[in-house]
Amino acid sequence: MSGFSQRDHERKFKEDLETAQALSLESLALEKFRLEREKSLQNFENTSSCNIESRTNKDDRRFQIITQTQRSSRSFNTQICQKETISRPRPGSFNTKESNISIIKPPPQPGRRCSVTHSTPSTPSNDLISFNSPSGSKHNKTPEIAFELSEPDSIGRTTSSPFQSSPHGLYSHVIGQTACNNNLLGQSPNSQFYNNSFIINHLPRHPKADQKVPAVLPVMSRQHSKVSGDPAWGILEALSKLPNSNLIDFTPSARELTTPSNNKSVRVSLLETFDPLLSGSSSDGLESDVLEEDLEGSIYEPYDPFDFLYSTPSSESCCSEPIYSTINKGPSSPSHGPPLPPRNATPVYAVSSKVQIKSQSRLYQNVVRNQRSALHDPDLMAFHKMVVECRSSYLYDNELTNSGIITSPTLENGYTTGVSAKLVIHCSNMEKTVNFTCDLSSSVEHVLCHVAFEIGCVSITDYKLKVHGLEEFLEPHRSLSEYEYVHECLKLDKDIEFSLLNNNEVKKMFQRTPEDDRRDCFISLDDLLPKEPMQPISHESLLILLETLEKEIERVISTCKEVHVNGSYDSISNLQTGSVKQAVKVVCSVLGNIEPLQITNALDDFIQACKEIPLNKMNIRTKPEIVDDDGDYSEVMLGEYPSSNNIYDCCDRIRDSVQLLIQMYCHMYRVDFQLSAPMRCAGVVKNSSELHDRDIYIGCLHRIPSDWGVYDSFRVDAQIYHGTRPLGTKTSAPNISGSDGFKPRLVFAAKHPYVVSSLPRESRIVIVVYGITYSDGQNQPTPQQVELGWASIQLFDYNGYINQGNFLLSIWPADNSKKIGPAPNPGTHPLGDSDPILDIQLPDCGYEVSFPEIDTLEKPKSYDFDSLDCATQQQLLDTINQDCFANPKVTEREVLWEKRHYLLNHPQALPKVLLAAQNWDFSCLPDLHSMVHYWAEMDPVSALQLLLPCFPDNVVRNKAVEWINRLTNDQFVDYSPQIVQALKYENYEASPLAKLLLDRSLSSPRVAHHLYWLLVHELPGDTPQNTCDAAVPEKSRVCEARYFRRLQLVLRALLAVSGDALRKAFMSQQLLVKGLAGVADNVKTSKDDHKSRMTTLTQGLHTIHSSLIASPTCLPLSPSLFVTGIQVRSSSYFPSNTLPLKINFTNEEETIIPAIFKVGDDLQQDMLTLQMIHLMDKLWLKEGLDLKMVTFACVPTGFKKGMIELVSEAETLRKIQNEFGLTGSFKDRPIAEWLAKHNPSALDYERAVHNFTASCAGYCVATYVLGICDRHNDNIMLKTSGHLFHIDFGKFLGDAQMFGNFKRDRTPFVLTSDMAYVINGGDKPSARFHHFVDLCCQAFNIVRKEGNIILNLFMLMASSGAGGLTVDSVRYVQSALLPTLTNAEAAATFARKIQSSLKSWFTQFNFFLHNLAQLRFSGDHNVGELLSFVPKVYSVQQEGRLKSVEVFNYQKRYDPEKYYIYILRVERANQPDPSYLFRSYKEFCEFQHKICIMFPLAKCYSLQGTSLHVGRSNIKQVAAKRMVEIKKFLSSLFLMADEICHSDLVYTFFHPLLRDQQEASIHQAKLKDRKKDRLVNNDPYIIKGQISLYIHYEKDTLWVMVQHVQGLNYLPNGQEPSTYVKVYLLPDPTKDTKRKTKVIKKSCHPSFMEMLEYRVPGGLERIQQRYLQATVWNYDTLQENEFLGGTVIKLSDFDLARETTDWYSLGNVHR
Repeated sequence: MSGFSQRDHERKFKEDLETAQALSLESLALEKFRLEREKSLQNFENTSSCNIESRTNKDDRRFQIITQTQRSSRSFNTQICQKETISRPRPGSFNTKESNISIIKPPPQPGRRCSVTHSTPSTPSNDLISFNSPSGSKHNKTPEIAFELSEPDSIGRTTSSPFQSSPHGLYSHVIGQTACNNNLLGQSPNSQFYNNSFIINHLPRHPKADQKVPAVLPVMSRQHSKVSGDPAWGILEALSKLPNSNLIDFTPSARELTTPSNNKSVRVSLLETFDPLLSGSSSDGLESDVLEEDLEGSIYEPYDPFDFLYSTPSSESCCSEPIYSTINKGPSSPSHGPPLPPRNATPVYAVSSKVQIKSQSRLYQNVVRNQRSALHDPDLMAFHKMVVECRSSYLYDNELTNSGIITSPTLENGYTTGVSAKLVIHCSNMEKTVNFTCDLSSSVEHVLCHVAFEIGCVSITDYKLKVHGLEEFLEPHRSLSEYEYVHECLKLDKDIEFSLLNNNEVKKMFQRTPEDDRRDCFISLDDLLPKEPMQPISHESLLILLETLEKEIERVISTCKEVHVNGSYDSISNLQTGSVKQAVKVVCSVLGNIEPLQITNALDDFIQACKEIPLNKMNIRTKPEIVDDDGDYSEVMLGEYPSSNNIYDCCDRIRDSVQLLIQMYCHMYRVDFQLSAPMRCAGVVKNSSELHDRDIYIGCLHRIPSDWGVYDSFRVDAQIYHGTRPLGTKTSAPNISGSDGFKPRLVFAAKHPYVVSSLPRESRIVIVVYGITYSDGQNQPTPQQVELGWASIQLFDYNGYINQGNFLLSIWPADNSKKIGPAPNPGTHPLGDSDPILDIQLPDCGYEVSFPEIDTLEKPKSYDFDSLDCATQQQLLDTINQDCFANPKVTEREVLWEKRHYLLNHPQALPKVLLAAQNWDFSCLPDLHSMVHYWAEMDPVSALQLLLPCFPDNVVRNKAVEWINRLTNDQFVDYSPQIVQALKYENYEASPLAKLLLDRSLSSPRVAHHLYWLLVHELPGDTPQNTCDAAVPEKSRVCEARYFRRLQLVLRALLAVSGDALRKAFMSQQLLVKGLAGVADNVKTSKDDHKSRMTTLTQGLHTIHSSLIASPTCLPLSPSLFVTGIQVRSSSYFPSNTLPLKINFTNEEETIIPAIFKVGDDLQQDMLTLQMIHLMDKLWLKEGLDLKMVTFACVPTGFKKGMIELVSEAETLRKIQNEFGLTGSFKDRPIAEWLAKHNPSALDYERAVHNFTASCAGYCVATYVLGICDRHNDNIMLKTSGHLFHIDFGKFLGDAQMFGNFKRDRTPFVLTSDMAYVINGGDKPSARFHHFVDLCCQAFNIVRKEGNIILNLFMLMASSGAGGLTVDSVRYVQSALLPTLTNAEAAATFARKIQSSLKSWFTQFNFFLHNLAQLRFSGDHNVGELLSFVPKVYSVQQEGRLKSVEVFNYQKRYDPEKYYIYILRVERANQPDPSYLFRSYKEFCEFQHKICIMFPLAKCYSLQGTSLHVGRSNIKQVAAKRMVEIKKFLSSLFLMADEICHSDLVYTFFHPLLRDQQEASIHQAKLKDRKKDRLVNNDPYIIKGQISLYIHYEKDTLWVMVQHVQGLNYLPNGQEPSTYVKVYLLPDPTKDTKRKTKVIKKSCHPSFMEMLEYRVPGGLERIQQRYLQATVWNYDTLQENEFLGGTVIKLSDFDLARETTDWYSLGNVHR
């Protein structure tokens, strides 16, 4: 036929094919084409071709040898090289992994496209592919098989072209393909790429006569299989179909095929001796012929230059790596190939090498749409299953777990019997309350019975008690003393108020419904999955890019075809190499700006091959020659192929490298597509304990930040970790510089060797990147390295299978968190589209490798601890009693591990034994796990230690969760911040700890509420459960983002299982917080004046108030704080830097709930500090020590924002001190005066002093242990009831506040003279201060006793970096607890810290500096009716009408300075006796000033004339003159109208204060001098007083602590003695046992707190024969010291083995 007809056929083929592809109807187009072609093929035979590709290795070099066989029809043998044909497209599929597929006969499918049609030689084929059996060759002993892609020429005859089979041809894998490794990174980055497949190549190879390529070929024997049945189906038995969508992709069969070769032919015949289709005999005869021929002949036949035999993998070795081809050398060849050369050898490729890791189809056909990859993640699937099972266990009809109400929290300790309190019961149907006094040991049921009797109810089962003002209920079976609310009321001296509700009136706001149960049964994984930080490319977009790339590649191939077929090199100018490169560049840019080294090398080879085409016009193939035949491998010299064929191979490699990039991208991000790759060898799973050495390959670092340009070179270190423990050795890559590709990158090409069998189940690889700079030294440059970041990946997945293949790892900022597991999840970096990213390859074995399972756990042997010798027992006890962060010596660890079976009954020893274990690989796990399983149960709080990241083993963590589950719900809330942080250290998403959190949330709305806000504040955005923060996070937040996905999963799971009611409550709280944050931002951005800010605040709060009326909700502070609105008029803001909002919420009972909303400060530290103080208070209460601690709730609701509970009736210390002026911080009386003002009665004042002393002691201990700094007087507050407490904990754990280089926090804690003034009751030390010191020491030792709990909680927070904590922070707490000291020594140390804090003047100076800094925020705080010295407003109805007021006299006083006070005689109606009040002239001036403000038209006598006086004002003359002025003022006042003289202001001024009720003579002109007063009742010759001593005998040492002395007499001259104590251990004739304390100057109540030591070996029997004498002396520098008293103690009267502290009376002793 003419060329025009041929082109017409070709054009028709193209049009039909494009139409079919566009409509997904390719089969229809092919069938139509077959029908048209059938008529023109009747006189011709179809042929096919195959190409066998293999790889060899010898002497660390690899050669890829590709040979091609082709057999053409005899009549058209001369036309093969002249006709250009088009390759038939194939379905998208590729194969890099292969299962163990049996050799079966595929069913005939003649009607489908790409099917194989079998016909006899006389019958024409109806398909493009025909497996006909032509007549055998007479001159050959064996038949031959020819695979050839045929195409009709112009007259309908079948022709073949060297380029008719592209990588998208019909055959991809025919013989010997396996998938031991489907990755390309196991080689040097500078080498060519290789794959593990044997690929049919349809190109003719024209060797050059003068060019050879050496190759090393392993020798393998031929294998045979019997062909039975119809010979026409023999080929189908020889070729097996791969399990993919490619209908013509076959696996290797047991029958290996060969074809003869002809030097004059374009094609070379392969394996002709094994061609069953060319034999005219039956299958039975074929086997014998083949076998006979196999045993005869030479390797190199005259017409067969190559004879490759491919060993079909046996069932035992189906996953071995067939990358080496063999030459059959005779019958003695082994049936299986020799061991393969090492994978890490650098491959060297022939010029014509062609590599593919996937099947040869178009790229866009290999990328198929699928469900999101997360749906195939075993960890996420297990998490989803866990959530569904957890939800199904808590049904709506279970009243215990679905009560729908909040239970009031309880305490572990209760009050002893005999403590009673007043109860106030509010009944919903009664206006009056029911009031009665009740013993706190009474049960709630008893209270209900009493109330029912009062209101006339018969049954109490229909009623519940609720805390008044809160939505929390009491349980009938509990006693009142168990409830935290009751304790708070007693602590603050408030009435205990409850509300009585009928069951019908109880609102079950959080109860789940049957509809919730039905809906939650269908929770899907999509409902739980959060959004990714980066939106990956879609399947459609990727297809467009890949199609563009394919078009550019096909255009180059088409040009090469034209050059090769026509022999014209004029078309070389049409080679668009730049277009291919640009298309690849676009693909790399869209797929994360990542350019693997494989793409770079493939493009470089491609461009070089295009340049070499003009140089290869004469290209004749040379005959192969065996160069070396030693051992199992043969070295063969091969001829080269044309450059045009090399271009084709380069195009293949471009496709392979792009597919590799797509594969890594799929691993990294959650995409909607995947590569159509088959699974690994099916049914083959090996244990990791069976494997040995492997290498992890570290490739390139992409997307280098611009600020890395300052470094001269870079280095990577690789280390495997198990938890926080490094395993093996760390490897470092040589220093390298940047390498240019499309964009700058770093090429490391490093390998990290490791032993697979020694890997623990939870191990991970950590890779650290360093930047290196060189500074000029004297002799040579000095390198300085800086850690730039790190990357990590878990080595085993959730199911225990080892991770294999290529991965992209994000580079996280440099910090210590790299040593903390687990590895970050892929695709979770918040800057995923711009952060540096590292490509690595984990070894691919070609089959699944799993961590072995332990079937049974045998009970370990347990030995009696007492059977050990005493020294070993003591050593073990000392080791296990150390705090959890002590670092035992190596010898101690060895002893601990060796004697572990003696410690099974010591719960506290388990963490230390586990840390002493040397190995956690599979061989050690049975012993370790059985030990954990049978160990004595740990306390739930102590078991929190096992959740630290240094305990990564899943069994250990699961056991810890089992023990922690014994916590009550209230305890669980107390420790929930640490439990949530421990969730970050779990190895996988589906963990027992996550299940525990969901279980507790389903059973307790309180737990669910706290868990919700703990998760929310860790996550970015206003709705963290739905979105990821699109803004660029702060550097400190980038490291935290590694945990965002896990926290979002748990948060979304919590929302999914909580039920509709609780879910709506969470959403309404979230809206409330969002609204408050907006108001706070608006207040900050408004004009810098009070009026504008208040207007903005009012407008914003009115909007929120309206929304709360429509939809009431709970506050984040507590689920029991249910609010229905805001009292806008009383809300305001604080004039500080962040302008916190003070908001007064209201509830249904019209109770005010004050709260602070703060934006701009990180409240995590405040939350953690308050949690620790609250836990310390519970520890003290548990030991019976009530320190009247005031704590408050603090809930971070997001990044640098949160809500704080506002403590009412409290004032800052600065405002209290400033009432005495700017220098009030240096005075002693401000706090005492303020307390006296708010507690006018003597009883109230004494109660306030008691509260102050206890709370001050508690906060001294807490602030010292926690290292709380920045303690200025605005961060210390005081309630009117006397309770002192601290606020604002932004600086803690020793992070001192600095003023430039000036350290402002210089004392262990804040204890000033004005505080001591309140405690002592004056300016002199008293016995009350001893009580204060004892409270501090007792509280400190209780905290030390439970120090492990404090340290564990801090470490759980510090390990994740929460709240800015570090390991150094925890070390600070550890050192503050003084772990090496005894209780007595620790008490003495703390007492010295009390003295150092009290004596330091710097604290008061710091207060003064803060007063100066806060002047701009100061204002008149006494505006209104309220007088500064009277806290409340009193009226005539309360006080009684005044009849007369006159000035009785004035009196001189000392306190300590001299001043005058005026005595007023006041008469009231209905009071027969007058009362006397004491007022200062300053108070009269303030009173007169307030009258002028309130009544500006009133003409009142002015006191201003004498208010300012030149010279001394506190003298008698001035006082007398002022008394006259005061009389005139009072006379004019009571001559005014009743609206003025009987106003509330007047009655407030004349209200009796505390000083008015104290005993004082009104007739004395001045109070007696203190010195003279105490001399009246003092007898210096009478010995009196007491001494407090601590005595304890331990380890042959008698410890005596002199604590306090109280009640000493004054000296004869009226002065206080300067005391010291001498101690003797009698009998002691030589006075060798003399010990004495330091001197305490001028104190009748000295506090020493000094420890004295006596070494007395011999045990208790010897020491009990002695006496202890203690004497007190007055120290005098000028004369002899004076004896003040003493005591003698008989030591046999005490149990010295126990610590004893007691007071002993002083008397005369022999001295």
